[in-house]
Amino acid sequence: MIDHELPDTTNTARTDTCAPYSRSLEVDPERIARLEAMTAPERVHAARSGQLTLGELLRWAARYPHDVPLINGEFFFIAQFMPDGEPTEALRTPR
Repeated sequence: MIDHELPDTTNTARTDTCAPYSRSLEVDPERIARLEAMTAPERVHAARSGQLTLGELLRWAARYPHDVPLINGEFFFIAQFMPDGEPTEALRTPR
């Protein structure tokens, strides 16, 4: 485990499968500091493995927009809510 890796924020009791991360918009300054200390590939891994909240994803996209995986030209966490979004395959395939 990387010492600045973010703890898992997924809720195992959830029944929906559309978003693997917490939908919280809350942003913890300590978690943001760890997120910013990561390399671009580490941030992508954290996002793909569901370690980021929605608020953290938004902060990441605002600060490092070129790091965020895209689906049909949209950030993956936005595109997955669109009718033509296909997040599962897009998140498995590196850009």
